[in-house]
Amino acid sequence: MTWLSTDEIIRVPSETLSILILHRLAELDDNHWGMHNFTVEYLAEAVPQQWSTTSGVYPGDLGRAEREAVRAKIGEAWTCLEQQRYLIPSGRPNEQWRQLTERGKAVLQMPVDDVLRRIAAGEMLGPALHPRIEQEARDAWNGGDFETAIFKAAREIEIAVGERLLPPEPGAKKPYGVDVINAAFGKGKPLADPAQDPGEQEGTRALFAGFIATFKNPGSHRHFEPDDPVQAAGIIRTADLLMRMLDDIGSTHT
Repeated sequence: MTWLSTDEIIRVPSETLSILILHRLAELDDNHWGMHNFTVEYLAEAVPQQWSTTSGVYPGDLGRAEREAVRAKIGEAWTCLEQQRYLIPSGRPNEQWRQLTERGKAVLQMPVDDVLRRIAAGEMLGPALHPRIEQEARDAWNGGDFETAIFKAAREIEIAVGERLLPPEPGAKKPYGVDVINAAFGKGKPLADPAQDPGEQEGTRALFAGFIATFKNPGSHRHFEPDDPVQAAGIIRTADLLMRMLDDIGSTHT
């Protein structure tokens, strides 16, 4: 049975394929730790009735375009493995040989489905969050501490909203949490969009307040599993959206 079909190879995202290749390599012997050998032997397995060891061609159903697409996709995935430092040159005379790093070994200790969810979550999160969210949340995210990443992203929303408000009167208590949002948004409040009708203004207030109430306090995370990277990525992307909405409001209200 073929490891993956040629169609699956072509369709799967390169980063996902790289992890599948890593797990496949772990099942094979050292003779398969080179990209060229891996590709050739994969194609031989995928189309055994059409493989010619003498001519190196694949006549019949697997056309040149599909064959080259498979080679290119495996090459992209292999590049991901090296960029992530999962594989490094082995130092053997043949310069194509690669060996597993400690980082690669750690990945192999994780169930493949967990690794693929991390990859899917990373694609959802994207490489370019709002600068303030990026600065606060990215390091925790990269370290797998999703709960802290969410907390920092939510806290940054609260801070950014508070910066748009006038300082409290002398002796007055500075608001925090949802109180900051309620002081800023809603009918007649300083960050309310006058172009919106009262219902829309209330909707904006509820959107910001609900996010802070649900996700700023780590102990309040009841609607997701802190270890679920896909859900965590969605929450952080929501913080990114709120920060960009806040930017659209303009400069500090007076």
